[in-house]
Amino acid sequence: MTPTFDDFWQLARGCRGRLNNGGRPNAERAWDKALKAKVPPAVIVAGWLGYQSAMDDTDTDFQYRLMASTFLNQWIWDNYQDEGAARDYLARQELRVVG
Repeated sequence: MTPTFDDFWQLARGCRGRLNNGGRPNAERAWDKALKAKVPPAVIVAGWLGYQSAMDDTDTDFQYRLMASTFLNQWIWDNYQDEGAARDYLARQELRVVG
């Protein structure tokens, strides 16, 4: 299953841009821009999972974490690929019942 922006946005629940849904339009535009550049959605998700894991491992305070739109616009996913986390995430998505 290919992740969608809504899937990514659910994963970004801990980012500053999620406050009052204020960052969603900017993040969605950045997501669309990345897809137009032929970046596979699974690569973006793997990068986000890797980024979140790195921030958690270093106990980075919430105020210093990137907003989703910044993460997407600056192609940060290239620096934080966590393929194991992405495989686990995609496996969970296949188990999800859509109804």
